[in-house]
Amino acid sequence: MHGIVIVCSLVDEESIKAILDIWYPRLKDNIENIPVIIIGNKSDIEEPQNNARDKIEEISTHVPTTLMGVFYTSALTGENIDDAFIALSEAAFRHNDNTEGSFKIGPTGRKIQSNDNCGC
Repeated sequence: MHGIVIVCSLVDEESIKAILDIWYPRLKDNIENIPVIIIGNKSDIEEPQNNARDKIEEISTHVPTTLMGVFYTSALTGENIDDAFIALSEAAFRHNDNTEGSFKIGPTGRKIQSNDNCGC
């Protein structure tokens, strides 16, 4: 099971620019059918006037169709961290379903095969 997380800082324009200039070119030949998310971090200290979110949204249109979403997070406050990784995990599980059979994740994080009737 695979997934790719590309992280940039919402307060560092070079970090945002590096998504297309550095990271995407390095990954593009290896990410066919692998779910990708982009995380713009430091939303707790983001400066709205730098238009970071608009820049990231524009950049995201150049990333392949395996892009599962763009998330704006704060490692300091925990904002949207869970949402980003849950979305990536779900996408990876869906992708994995095609190769390893159907399953779901139970409340303890345990992988439950579709024929496992544990009731969770």
